[in-house]
Formats: sequence, structure tokens, C-alpha cells
Amino acid sequence: MSYCTCPDFKTNTLGTCKHVMKALSRANAFPRTQRAKPYRRTRITVHVRYTDGVSLALALPQRLTDEARAIVTPLMRGPIEPASLVRRLQKLEAGGHAFFVTPDAEEFIERQLLAGRTARLVAEIRRARRFTPC
Repeated sequence: MSYCTCPDFKTNTLGTCKHVMKALSRANAFPRTQRAKPYRRTRITVHVRYTDGVSLALALPQRLTDEARAIVTPLMRGPIEPASLVRRLQKLEAGGHAFFVTPDAEEFIERQLLAGRTARLVAEIRRARRFTPC
């Protein structure tokens, strides 16, 4: 899972850019023993998946408490709705469970929540106009 703040990374839906590729090409700067160590995720990570469009995804650590697993399992069953995700992140935070939301995921969630609020307000205005005498 890669991330970059450049405009190309945000728009190309490839999940990479020249900056990520440059960083990967410099991996040999680290000793082989260090590169051979597998990455061990220590917290739940919310990120954007850039395959077949743009969608939210979760990456889970190997060790996860039963309580945290119960909170996030419903999110693993299909598309992640931002409002549901935010409620579940609040539960994780209240339970003291570590998580991280990547900057692009945070931006994506904010845009989706704003679009939802806007759609509800527009629908409410349209309903109100239908019942208002002229």
C-alpha cells in the first residue's frame, strides 16, 4: 500500500506515482537483512484502494483484540460507507484501539460525507417547496 500527496497520485487511480516509484527504487539503500524483515502492521489502517475505481478499504494487523475485530468485521463484508466507518472509528477510539486514516482516505471520507449531507438538504428543500403555497 503506497501513498503520496502529489496531484498525479490522487487522480491516476493506479495507486502509484513517480515519487513512490523513486522511493521503491532506492530500497537497496537499506541492508538486505533489514529489507528481508516482513512488515508487521500494529494498528488498523483505513486507506483508499485505487483498483477498479476509488473505494475505501481496511488493512488489519495480525494481532487484533476480539472487541476491535467485532467493531470492524462488518466493514469487511462489502463497500465501506463513510458514515458507518466514522461511527465504527469512534467506537474503536472509545475502546482505546489504535487506528490510522491515511490523508487521502480522510479527504475521500470528507467529500463523501459532504455529498451525502448536500443531497439530503437538497431533497429536504425540494419537499418543502412542493408543500409551500405560492
